Amino acid sequence: MIKPINITSLKTTSTLQYKCEKCGDYGTIKLENSIINVDNAGNSIYPLDDYKCKKCGEKL
Repeated sequence: MIKPINITSLKTTSTLQYKCEKCGDYGTIKLENSIINVDNAGNSIYPLDDYKCKKCGEKL
């Protein structure tokens, strides 16, 4: 699961919170050169399926 956090008033963020469903590892991902657009409910407009768990390598 990946969820945008620290959403600005412009409905963007560069910080994501994740939790791996396989191993239970969780934490945050800080995007260095990217900004994620979110909708009014705080969900990402585009799919965030390019990220893998740092602990087990499973797709988040």
